[in-house]
Amino acid sequence: FVGMTAPGLYDLRQTPISGSFPGIEVHATLLDNALSGDFIREPPVYLDFALIIGLAMLMALLATHMSRPLSCLLLGFVASLAVFGGGVLGFVCGYWLPLAGPQITVWVVTILSLAGNYAVEGRQKRFLKSAFRQYLSPVVVDQLLANPDQLRLGGESRTLTMFFSDLQGFTRFSERLAPEKLTAFLNDYLSEMVDIIQEEGGTVDKFVGDAIVAFWNAPVAIADHAERAVRAALRCQESLERIRSEQSAVVGDGLRMRVGLHTGPAVVGNMGSRSRFDYSMLGDAVNLASRLEGANQQFGTWTLVSAATRQQVSDSKIQFRELGRLVVVGRQQAVTVYEAMTDRNDQELQRRLDLFADGLAAYYAGDFERARQVFAKISAIDSPARAYLKRLGSMGLTAPAGWRGEWVLTGK
Repeated sequence: FVGMTAPGLYDLRQTPISGSFPGIEVHATLLDNALSGDFIREPPVYLDFALIIGLAMLMALLATHMSRPLSCLLLGFVASLAVFGGGVLGFVCGYWLPLAGPQITVWVVTILSLAGNYAVEGRQKRFLKSAFRQYLSPVVVDQLLANPDQLRLGGESRTLTMFFSDLQGFTRFSERLAPEKLTAFLNDYLSEMVDIIQEEGGTVDKFVGDAIVAFWNAPVAIADHAERAVRAALRCQESLERIRSEQSAVVGDGLRMRVGLHTGPAVVGNMGSRSRFDYSMLGDAVNLASRLEGANQQFGTWTLVSAATRQQVSDSKIQFRELGRLVVVGRQQAVTVYEAMTDRNDQELQRRLDLFADGLAAYYAGDFERARQVFAKISAIDSPARAYLKRLGSMGLTAPAGWRGEWVLTGK
């Protein structure tokens, strides 16, 4: 090939590798490609379409599993680099692969996925907020919105700490008040109790008149759920005591709150009909917690806790005393129950609790005479001791055969 390469002779041409390439070298390159068979080949058109469609489907499939915008953008960036790398690899292998179409596909799918995820996430957050704001504290709702995977709609088995409360003397109290005043008092009372429960991370299940049903450890997992539930129960008792002192003329001294707490497995989730449902719980452990609330009447106590709950509480500010081995209605196996109270560092109270423990040990051992003597010393100032003294009054001097120290309840 004979030709000219000087710039002034105007035989410079634009090529993919240079803007001023000598024309003669274009002909030389053409001959070299022909002799060596090294031409850049273009793939069939249907392969281009298959690449674009396949890439779009793969991107859409991967993007649906990425709820975070940053993850979706990172996926688009990685896919864009992969397309560019594929083009370079194709060039090395002698193929001209289109880059514009696949690159546009990558970023169109990425942007559409971001928009779709944003719309779905917004709808999901609105659903969660409306569904749980009446049950949970705002802090817990925010945790659910930040981590919606913690929530499983439908029933699931979890270990819960269940809270049942009821107002003793509410019927007599309600008869003395006009409906408007009664409603105002009940709304204020329930609002204050619910605020305490939610501050401790609890979930309000339902209201049954003046009764409150709540639980801990669902829908958000809480490691110290038993301790939080006991603390909430004691705070509710202190709050009701303050209400009685502030509104003594209206409330009187007869209005008290019984609370039953138990920790155990239960099924929790959205339950009800297809058109109306509540986030609720059910199971044998739930029934036991309800029975413990009523069992307070047997001992004259206000906060009754099962052994399963007691074992998970390590707060030194909470004091427990064992009350007995109860067999509640509907169950055959006895459960050890405790009274929960705030540790007041009171020597007189501690002496009374020590005496009660001695009497209970004698009762368990079947030494009824010894138990009577011990319980009699404190029966005037201690309701559980008075309850045991009354029970021992209907029993003989010696324990019956097969005695296990259980107290079988015949009523709820």
